[in-house]
Amino acid sequence: MIESILIAYFLQQFIPKSAPVDLESTAVRGSQLIVEVQQSSIHTIAQGTQRVPVLTLQLSASCDAPVTVDSLVVYRRGLGESTDIDAVYAMSDGQRLQRAVQPSRMGVTHLRLRNFTIEPCGKRTIQILADFSPNASVAGEHWFTIESATDVVANNTNVVLHSSRQPSKKFTGAGPTVGTISVEYPRLLQTLRYGENRTVARLRLSADGTSDHLIHFITLTNEGSARDTDLQNIYLRAGRSRTVSAVLDSLSGDTARLELQPPLILEQNQSRILEVRADIRASRSRTLRFLVEQPSDIQSEVIRRKSVGK
Repeated sequence: MIESILIAYFLQQFIPKSAPVDLESTAVRGSQLIVEVQQSSIHTIAQGTQRVPVLTLQLSASCDAPVTVDSLVVYRRGLGESTDIDAVYAMSDGQRLQRAVQPSRMGVTHLRLRNFTIEPCGKRTIQILADFSPNASVAGEHWFTIESATDVVANNTNVVLHSSRQPSKKFTGAGPTVGTISVEYPRLLQTLRYGENRTVARLRLSADGTSDHLIHFITLTNEGSARDTDLQNIYLRAGRSRTVSAVLDSLSGDTARLELQPPLILEQNQSRILEVRADIRASRSRTLRFLVEQPSDIQSEVIRRKSVGK
């Protein structure tokens, strides 16, 4: 009898689970949100790779009312360890929708979205991205999914989920060591006050001795209380007068995603100081404290030494 129980337990634990199939909620009344889950086509990931697309969600709202998506539950599956993943986060229209979260030991990630609404009859896309650890196990296997309609939490809305039948597995592989960029925040030289073209933050970007980098975007998050049009005409400046980014009309909630034009070269062992300039339109009760919230908020690529311009 004991042997039978042990055999049954063994079979239950080690029979492979089937791949995800199409899933739908049974509710049909009221507002409806259709979520199509698409796997990315990337299969081999180098250790330390950031902003790896793992899922794309196509969301379509019915025409009854706006739909606000409050949270998502994303599952990491496969033979690798969850510790291979440093962070999982959602983005839409170039904006990160929440702070990055590391998957739990069981591979579960709860993503609480900030201000994500779909208009009646509207469609929007959410991309789920992952940052892989520089110490990720070589040949670790990972794939990501949303398993049930209940993993998409929306305001009083019936969710219908269509999921890919075949997971897109990703394997971490050994590759060349990638250098890092560190960020410091030198103090402001003047007190913040209402007016045009004020310095609202200073950044010191420093590369280690491993790689040269070409920086394309920097996303800043305000941990103070200023939001949206409290700051306008935001841009980055190097030196006393050289503008190095496009001008952003205003904050998007509490974030500013600034595009470097042209992309900024940061050579190995080099440091550069950038100023964040903006028109301050907020009252005195509003506060400012800009940070690069997570490493992947600096979007850059490694460039070969011989291609770096002097």
